[in-house]
Amino acid sequence: MKLKKFGEYSKYYQKDPKNFEKRLIFADPALHELAAFRVVNTIDEVLEVSDNTPVITWNNFNFSGKVEESFSSIVYGQNKIPTSHDLEDAFAEEPFIQKTISDRRGVKGLSFPIIAKNDQESEEFKTYGKFKKSEKEFDKFQEKPIVVSRFEVLVANGEPIHAQKKINKFPFDIDLARWKYLNEAANICKKIDNKWSPDYFIVSLTESNGKLYLESLNRSSRLTPTQGVALYESAYESHYNSQLPQWFKKKLFTDYSKPHYKKQYYDSLLLKPVGVLNYSKYLD
Repeated sequence: MKLKKFGEYSKYYQKDPKNFEKRLIFADPALHELAAFRVVNTIDEVLEVSDNTPVITWNNFNFSGKVEESFSSIVYGQNKIPTSHDLEDAFAEEPFIQKTISDRRGVKGLSFPIIAKNDQESEEFKTYGKFKKSEKEFDKFQEKPIVVSRFEVLVANGEPIHAQKKINKFPFDIDLARWKYLNEAANICKKIDNKWSPDYFIVSLTESNGKLYLESLNRSSRLTPTQGVALYESAYESHYNSQLPQWFKKKLFTDYSKPHYKKQYYDSLLLKPVGVLNYSKYLD
């Protein structure tokens, strides 16, 4: 176990939130608040940082151009996010990528509906008969599974730290420890991290026939309060190599997660999602 210096030890047990909040910067051109982060919107605000506070970039935050020599903060999120095409090429043989072929003669053996693609366009065909009538030239043919559910997983260094189910664009939090797809999702996230090391990102997954399929990655989704809390806790403990005290985690839950859960409770009454948190527990 790494021994703490006396000053660090003292801060850990002093119940002063200022010792632990705003110790990470979230750089997003449009967002104004996220959990305990210090949120900045411009490169000028980032360059004002003089205390080596680490920076997480999001939502296409532009970190290019001249950076002053005095700026020494670590910046996370500069590695590229692979496109859907990159993912399909890299993981073509993986079970979480829809079956894809390049020989038109083999299309009859695919399960319909399918997506036919070329460099300029793509088109969905629901039956083989409709596909056969098409005279367009395609060079890739991919099965399109019937989607039962959609999930968004927030990933930190290859590990899922938060998952939510999307219903009509409404996000509902999942108890990660009890999620039946956690092992599948973790395997996908680890493979992505091993190939591209994108630090922090969102992976979109679909459920079909009892399996997860990889849909896309992004570093631009507007994060919910509970995602913000999960990201702050994970990034803090990873960067500083130190656990946040439990009293501070409880404060994050009280200040950010619990109000969000109360709001989600009313959305859940309307949409009745299955397999998500029981928000009624957080009404008191």
